[in-house]
Amino acid sequence: MSTHCETFLEQLAAECAAERPWNASMEAHLASCAACARLAERQRASLEAVRGLMPVGAPAALDGLVAAGFGAASRERRVLGHLSTLERAAAPADLDGLVVAASQPGFREERAVAELRSAAATGPGAPAELDGRLEGLFSSLREEGLLVAPPAPADLAERVDQDLQDPAAALSGRLLTKLPRVDAPEVLEDRVESETASRPALRLVGSHRGLAVGLAAAAALVLFVGLQGIGSFTTTVPAGPEALVLDFEVQRPGELDTLSPRGRELYARLNGGLTPALGGPSRVALEVDPVGGASAQRSPELDGSSGAAGGASAPSMGGAPSSPAGGGTQASTTTGGPNGAATNGGGNGALLGGLPGPEYFQRIASAPFDTAYRGERVVQVRTMTGDIIHVLEYVEDVASDGEGAFTVVPIQILDPVLSFAESAEYLMRQEAREGFFYRFRDFRIRDFAAFQLNYEVIDLGQSEIIADVSCELFQIQRRDGSGDVHRVAIDPVTALVFSEETTRPNGEVLHRMRYQTFQLDPELSDVQLNDGVSAWAPTEQGDLASVLQTEPLLPSAPPSGYELQSMGYQATAGLASQPWVQLTYGDGVDTAFFLFEDTVVAPVGNGGPQHQFGDVGDVVRVYSFGSWTMIEGRVHGRNVLAVGKVQEQELLLMLQSAVE
Repeated sequence: MSTHCETFLEQLAAECAAERPWNASMEAHLASCAACARLAERQRASLEAVRGLMPVGAPAALDGLVAAGFGAASRERRVLGHLSTLERAAAPADLDGLVVAASQPGFREERAVAELRSAAATGPGAPAELDGRLEGLFSSLREEGLLVAPPAPADLAERVDQDLQDPAAALSGRLLTKLPRVDAPEVLEDRVESETASRPALRLVGSHRGLAVGLAAAAALVLFVGLQGIGSFTTTVPAGPEALVLDFEVQRPGELDTLSPRGRELYARLNGGLTPALGGPSRVALEVDPVGGASAQRSPELDGSSGAAGGASAPSMGGAPSSPAGGGTQASTTTGGPNGAATNGGGNGALLGGLPGPEYFQRIASAPFDTAYRGERVVQVRTMTGDIIHVLEYVEDVASDGEGAFTVVPIQILDPVLSFAESAEYLMRQEAREGFFYRFRDFRIRDFAAFQLNYEVIDLGQSEIIADVSCELFQIQRRDGSGDVHRVAIDPVTALVFSEETTRPNGEVLHRMRYQTFQLDPELSDVQLNDGVSAWAPTEQGDLASVLQTEPLLPSAPPSGYELQSMGYQATAGLASQPWVQLTYGDGVDTAFFLFEDTVVAPVGNGGPQHQFGDVGDVVRVYSFGSWTMIEGRVHGRNVLAVGKVQEQELLLMLQSAVE
């Protein structure tokens, strides 16, 4: 049947009810195609037969319907109508899975293998002589010893048995060998060499050698994990202080009354000025001036400035946080910026989920010194004695000229409620600590290279408007799970910290800070700026012996993750009757201090009977408050003091390594 025939069938379906002759093209085709002529005749006969069966008087429209029923379209409609009346059979439940499986590579390969096997079974097969030729080849190879299986290693059976006893450990061990190793920073080798060259060998006594080895191993593990970019982990806590063999007696008084005047002032600085009284949960006792009056003379311990810094009280503008910290200027022997501001220690970025952190993290250390700004911030300090929570909350005015000078002026105490005289005296004491607070109290990345090794950064993926400035939120914590947890809001433009909340690992809040107002490039004519010069004269380790009257005490076992940042020397000042030396250590964020007096004194006490350290002088007292641990005492006739946000045994080991 040709294309013309198919066209004719369509025309026939439409014209069969009409009287012949049909149109000229149809009649011409019928004359030339016998098959179509027979088909047309059968259809005409069928139509006439149906019409003959129609009753007399049937409607005229019926004839048209009958004729249309012989058309192709009508037949299709009848078929579809019939199909629609049929019951729809449900597909087998496993049809979907079979269809999906049939489209997968594995299923196709199985079909191909099945076809090949079928072809092999029904195919002509290999020539008969092939088997003989292969057997001859294998025989010659065996004679030459080429097909002999190599013997299994002698220790294979033992190793397989060990793997079967602990399959999980065996699998994890193999997977660890496949982890990619990341090259250490180029500066690491130089830093390690300089550290080992500058530190005298640690001489350990008796059983506390094991503790030092354990601490060194823990530090190495922290370093390895930091370089690999692996997440944080928890190290085993070293043994208690009783495991150390010390050259001195350790006392742990339960009251702060046993603190010397020097230690009490240091306690107030480290605790943000909060000295809780026993009278109630929200009562602050003003520290007793160890000299007399309210002048708040500066002692040499961790003091950050060279004299009483004034600062006119500005109109009330906003708030800030107070946090334990303290100390003299950080004129580092390895890093240091103008006016004691720590500079970037190196590295490419804080670890942020295994990726480099924001570029501005490297500017956090210097931002408070090289940014001209002013603002008010609210500071809240919290501590506990037993089940009682003590709170100090106040507003301070803070400013910097962007050239190293600064001021921190407390202007209003919000909690607790004090009398006018108490408030005025307390604010004066806080103002006298401005150098200490500005350099060490609040969160800051003080050594970027050490920060990379010891800390991890969690990007909270949030932003917040603080004092009309858009800040990004982060959580920062030690990789080894020790130390405080910092939640900070940082301005990406200035790299200043606009808000922070510091908690202990158990969630206990230690301090908060938050700006209320902020202004860049402000007018500072109404405030008296601290010139940034420290009371501690920076000195190098090689020059230290030349300025001392006694042998320097240099710890060879600082707390884990901490390294020496600076040395300072201070002649007679304030409470100190003899020169003192201050060694500053840091882990990138937090700071630890070791101080010793440049004299050997007779065992006659140091501030009255309640502060005397014993007849032989080899006694130290340990105090803990918040995250801080402080040790003060006299060993081998030397007055010493150590403080840091570290465990007691690490400070004791640090002190022992300095005096032995």
